[in-house]
Amino acid sequence: MADPIKNGSKTASPQDGGDTEIRLEDTVGLLANRIARKLKEKDAQQSQQDRATETRKNLILEAMSAIRKALQETLRINLGERFSLDLDIDDCEGWPRIQLCLIDSYAPEQIEHALVASASDRKGLGTIEISTKSGKTLSKVNLTDRADLNKLPAMLKKSVRDFLEIIAVYILNPLRPDQMLQVQAKAIDTGDTDLLGSSLNNTDLFEDKVSSNENFVSAVHTIAPLEPAS
Repeated sequence: MADPIKNGSKTASPQDGGDTEIRLEDTVGLLANRIARKLKEKDAQQSQQDRATETRKNLILEAMSAIRKALQETLRINLGERFSLDLDIDDCEGWPRIQLCLIDSYAPEQIEHALVASASDRKGLGTIEISTKSGKTLSKVNLTDRADLNKLPAMLKKSVRDFLEIIAVYILNPLRPDQMLQVQAKAIDTGDTDLLGSSLNNTDLFEDKVSSNENFVSAVHTIAPLEPAS
């Protein structure tokens, strides 16, 4: 076997302690730049989503303010001596809710008929929905752009007219006081809390516990108020 020393060469061994050096500057720099770019893109995307959410929130509040102002005009409608309309404002799940309630002077605490305007931002749609208290949807609009506010006047007028047609049936053919007492007594005796609502609406009522907060819709919008339906 040839002697490596005699041949003028040397085989490195672990004990030799060579000068091997591993440099990662290029790799680290590349990864750092990639991460920084991704973070910047994420921040930009989040900022865009935040701006869109804020826009929808402002549009919802502006729309609900306009609806409240318009519905106040309907309070002037003459429904006779027994009936009148009243406006109730509260909040539901953190969003404003407005209810135009039919008041029966024979049972003023018993609200069976109401037009309900509610708001939500589920799925980022900025939704305004107008329905009856019994849950029938009369109209709905999504507010993702300021131009969508232009849909409100026609939508609200149609909903109010539909609601007035619904309550007209009851106003023209109301229960007599003795009939109301009988229905109430039967509801209590049977334990059926929906019986009275069913006798008037033929639909189930829904119950919603909310806290009062009239400051949700304090802004004023320039959409023209409704004219009382003839």
